[in-house]
Amino acid sequence: RYDRAIVVLRDQNPHEPSALASQRLGYCHFKLQQFEQSLASYRTALSINPDDTLALNGAAISLMALQLKSEENDDPKHRDVAIRLWRRSVRLRDDQPLIHALIARYTVAVASE
Repeated sequence: RYDRAIVVLRDQNPHEPSALASQRLGYCHFKLQQFEQSLASYRTALSINPDDTLALNGAAISLMALQLKSEENDDPKHRDVAIRLWRRSVRLRDDQPLIHALIARYTVAVASE
């Protein structure tokens, strides 16, 4: 039902996007593996509320999905931005053990390359 949710969220208020609606739209796109659209929606949420940890984490996950999907997987541009977003997220709200684990995992991956 993510397709339907996307339609509802887009139709909600197209002239005045909200951070919450944009964040949820990003999640729906992510679940449908529409990673570019997901990232765009999370970035819209962050343009409205730069301290939205869910949007920061969603944007980072979308970037990592794009990194892993890319044929140029050895180009770390998406991964580096994702790690920066995750670090910002945990500075805002430290009680995110999964995000700490992702930072450690992908930072170790960078160090071992």
